[in-house]
Amino acid sequence: MTYGRKERRSLSRRDLLKGFAAGAAVLAAGASGLNVLSPPGFRRGVLLSRPRAALAYQSPGGVVKKFIQPLRGVGPGGIPVAAPDAGPAPVTGVTHYSLDIKQYTDTLHPALGPTTLRGYNPVNPLGGGLQPQKHLGGIIVAQKGTPVQITFTNRLSGPYPLPFDTTIMGGDLDPNRACVHNHGGLVPWISDGGPHSWFGPSGEYGQSIPKSFYQILNPGIADGQAELYYPNNQSARMLWYHDHVWGFTRTNAYSGIASAYIIRDKFEGLLRNFGLPEFIENGGKFELPIVIQDKVFVGEDILDEDPTWPGPTTPGSLWYPHIYDADVGPSPLTIPDPSVVPEMFGDTMLANGLAYPEVTVEARRYRFRVLNACQARFLNLQLYVDDGSADGISLNSSLAPTNSKGPDFFVIGTEGGFLWAPTVVKSNVAFNPMTLKGSLITAPAERWDLIVDFRGFAGKKIILYNDAPAPFPMGDPTTDYFPGAPGNPTQPVPGYGPNTRQIMRFKVVPATSREPSFTLPQMGGQAGMGQGIDPLLASA
Repeated sequence: MTYGRKERRSLSRRDLLKGFAAGAAVLAAGASGLNVLSPPGFRRGVLLSRPRAALAYQSPGGVVKKFIQPLRGVGPGGIPVAAPDAGPAPVTGVTHYSLDIKQYTDTLHPALGPTTLRGYNPVNPLGGGLQPQKHLGGIIVAQKGTPVQITFTNRLSGPYPLPFDTTIMGGDLDPNRACVHNHGGLVPWISDGGPHSWFGPSGEYGQSIPKSFYQILNPGIADGQAELYYPNNQSARMLWYHDHVWGFTRTNAYSGIASAYIIRDKFEGLLRNFGLPEFIENGGKFELPIVIQDKVFVGEDILDEDPTWPGPTTPGSLWYPHIYDADVGPSPLTIPDPSVVPEMFGDTMLANGLAYPEVTVEARRYRFRVLNACQARFLNLQLYVDDGSADGISLNSSLAPTNSKGPDFFVIGTEGGFLWAPTVVKSNVAFNPMTLKGSLITAPAERWDLIVDFRGFAGKKIILYNDAPAPFPMGDPTTDYFPGAPGNPTQPVPGYGPNTRQIMRFKVVPATSREPSFTLPQMGGQAGMGQGIDPLLASA
């Protein structure tokens, strides 16, 4: 079982499934005349789990204070954006980019030490100059119908920053291999980034794509490079690209090898005439990407609490579970340490690569491009007005916020592009375990394209909140971190992490900029693109 601090009593998804199986066996036995009134392990139909070790080491408590650092923006000084190279791509002549894949350190909270990460770094960043590599860097903005070609250079070296299991397929190969997958992109198979399309820093290549295949697109590529071609024949939407290498996908993406890939088109451009905010790559301040992740950070007590931890021990380093939860009964197998743990739930929430940031917004409309980049955690995104308490959120007996509702979500698109008709989603709908509904239920890798109107909230602070259970939908109370969380012995200090229910905060100030009229027409009495937009489809 995954190493942790305390013995816990909880009802986990695994326990519940075992309970169902045990119940079925007992009922079956009842046909033979056995007593089924009091099956072992049950009381009034609820399985009583036995004490077991915690499923995760926890980030240090009382250290990571919420909402004391600004949200990291995009471009110079923030998350680097890739700019095209000066010349066209070899062979095809299309727009060309060059990106490195490197290991580096970044500070994700002022109270944490430097975190060792891996990620993409544009050789030519938008804005020019020497820009330091940052978590989630390498954002690419492309145009529909304008293909791009990218040279990725694997410059990974040094000890791998996370535990890895050498007994699984691919886990016994070089951990510094890389493989690039454009998630949601319609691309040729040679550029799809399947797990066997990996390339190592020393010139090794996977079984699917040998170096000679990449040389068809770029005869001059060197060892440790891959050449990928993306046609961009999709409507405007937000994709994302990440590592997909055999044996290490889960840990490579967790360590930071991921970034956004945005496709624009003429239709989206014309929507600016209807009040859609200017694009961020054009200097627009009112379009914000928000990439959400959950992490666990190493503290000074790491070797006391996790004696077999094989990764970096510097406070602020990433922690990842490395002992398989074997709470499934006796097994003749010897489970290694480190072992593969495919489903991980962090205790500290990040937005744009920083823990619990705050962003100042004007009392006007903003466009948010939201990505759930968590490894396994679903989100139920909500907005509440900070009530000024120590934690900013107060809960009733049902553990739902009693705070005033924040602005609603005006949903205009998803990972599949613009909706045919946008819709308003109430921002204060707590997760309902009976209906599995809430406000914005968001699975890992899903994206939202949102308009949020902060008018009427000047002088207030709005918390982006999440109460989706993990694992979804039944949940384990030991993965839900917030002050007063029942069933979780880790009780955060109010105002500090670990906390999985609060992601970031918006500080709303009076509007100082002129806001264009927002004239998306109504359709059938509900907000929608309507007939005023339909004629534009032909020009998209």
